Amino acid sequence: MRAALSIALCSFLAACTDHDVTEVAPSGGGETLDRYHQERDLQLDILFVIDDSASMEDEQSSIGARFGELTRALETLPGGLPSVHIGVVSSTVGLLPFTAQSCPALADDGKFRVGAQVGASCRLRGRFIQDEKLPDGTRVKNYDGTLAEVFACTARLGTAGCQFEQHLEAIKRALSEPANTGFLRDHATLAVIVLADEDDCSAAAGNRLFDPSDRTLGAQDGARCTAQAIVCKEDVGQPGLKTECRSNEGSPLVQSVQSYVDFLRQRKGDRVITAAIVAERAPFEIGASGLASNCNLPGREARPGVRLASFVEAFGADGVVTSICADDYTPALRAIGERITRKLEGQCVRGRALALAPGDPFATPVLGGDFGVWCTVTDIGPGQPDRVLEACGGQAVRPCWRPMIDATECPSAASPQNLEIAIERDPAQDVHNLVSEVRCLTPPPGQVPPGQEPDGLPLAP
Repeated sequence: MRAALSIALCSFLAACTDHDVTEVAPSGGGETLDRYHQERDLQLDILFVIDDSASMEDEQSSIGARFGELTRALETLPGGLPSVHIGVVSSTVGLLPFTAQSCPALADDGKFRVGAQVGASCRLRGRFIQDEKLPDGTRVKNYDGTLAEVFACTARLGTAGCQFEQHLEAIKRALSEPANTGFLRDHATLAVIVLADEDDCSAAAGNRLFDPSDRTLGAQDGARCTAQAIVCKEDVGQPGLKTECRSNEGSPLVQSVQSYVDFLRQRKGDRVITAAIVAERAPFEIGASGLASNCNLPGREARPGVRLASFVEAFGADGVVTSICADDYTPALRAIGERITRKLEGQCVRGRALALAPGDPFATPVLGGDFGVWCTVTDIGPGQPDRVLEACGGQAVRPCWRPMIDATECPSAASPQNLEIAIERDPAQDVHNLVSEVRCLTPPPGQVPPGQEPDGLPLAP
């Protein structure tokens, strides 16, 4: 196997890694870059942000009733359910120094909640759920009953929260709040799941967006958030149909979605999965009485989650948006569970690798496919030199790697070619803090059909 990127590829990118170049590669258009964490003892921290405004009683009950769909997906991982922490926060952050009749005097400010009643325990000993797997396979729990039961109780936050929902700010505060210390673990993957029937309206404390005396911003209600937080093809300040809507990243009154994406990346790097159960941001109406519901389900109302969808989509294949308008959240929680398991288990090539003939001298044949790829796989760990792995086969010794087609672990949403890089290791190898970096040559411009180009692929540093 080649030890590093080729001279041709380095020339194209005008930048190289610090590995030695030992062989010239075929001509390509660039490279994919994926990094896979190799710990076998999986840790998963799940943060739920649940809207606790006046219209959320049904939705809170529904997500609690179907939570088992998520855990069933996680139990399919090697070794079963990983070591999990689960925390629940509300979307009530507060409006200080301002007040509003519809907002409680005391905000949650990202502190973990345990149900709606003051003093409620939900049979939980602590502020968040802990269900941790020990090296001998036994588990330590801080709750009584089943995981599904304790979560369902914890998630019922009630409906006395603020009408100005600040879901993204709640995420940031929850992960910065001293009272939540112990929830976020250094070596865990973080999953953030938002359940909301209105869009995010995150603004810094003291921002005049919530000033009831500032009539230039309109009535002190959700219309202010719509007017300031999103932009559409049409004027959001006027009634009518709105299309092509997105977050207003330049608003002086609302925090940018990107600032929260950056915050999570700074805290967890690429160990983040995001999900939002929200109303579609497809064309919607602003009527005389305000923003119309985008739900067609009788008795269920929800306004489009434009900013929340933008937030999740910023994480690419590691994000999933599902609908709050469904009468059953089974599909939503299954989709979220599958996205998490792919992140924890699958080693999918997210871009489109250059397809070489299997007999090409540069190609590593893809198991289950009719083509070969040119890739490098490098183990990177603290306090040790980088180690370039050989492709399995012949005289290769473990650890080694092999490319394969696996549409189950690497569906098209995660990998356009269903391409997985499987790494075979000696069971005794220490993989704590070990990251495997995979780079694959991509097709030259024009070889990929229009509209099938991978989005947002990082180039070599």
